[in-house]
Amino acid sequence: MMIRQVLRFKAVRVLIVAFILLVIGIALALYVIVPVKQSLTCNGSVMLKPYTQVVLNPPREWIEEYNWIHPDRNVKSNITLYVSRNVEINVSIENETHIVNLASNKPYTLYFNGLRTISVELLGNESIVLNYTYTSTGYIRQNLWLSIPAALLTLAGIVLGFKSLIMLLTEAYGLEELEE
Repeated sequence: MMIRQVLRFKAVRVLIVAFILLVIGIALALYVIVPVKQSLTCNGSVMLKPYTQVVLNPPREWIEEYNWIHPDRNVKSNITLYVSRNVEINVSIENETHIVNLASNKPYTLYFNGLRTISVELLGNESIVLNYTYTSTGYIRQNLWLSIPAALLTLAGIVLGFKSLIMLLTEAYGLEELEE
């Protein structure tokens, strides 16, 4: 009975709608900012020729399609190298250079932060096929496009809330002259 009396005011109904829009908008915004752990792996092989550098990049779609959170600090990556016979290679990750003796069929893994370009150079006289696995693990934000509807819903809830409060004051206190 009391609910009917309260709901007879149009402003209260508008205030309830405004509150619902505000809650949905805030919930949607919170959903968007929650980070999700993502792990990606890429396998490949390249032909290494003596004293020629080969560049191993993370796949372009990893950089373009995923919204990594602070990729230089929070993305942990590694590259595992495999060869079919014993060789010596020079591996460069940006400013770090490692001379690595790779044993036949034994993996060698380098760990680093971020999505980095790796250059590999064979320090021998015979060409060889280098197999590699590039893995990156970090946090991404999914569905960032939902932040626009979240902002619009929140804004609509705030505007309707203020409008309903003004309507409630004019209905409750008979202040019709404020509307004119």
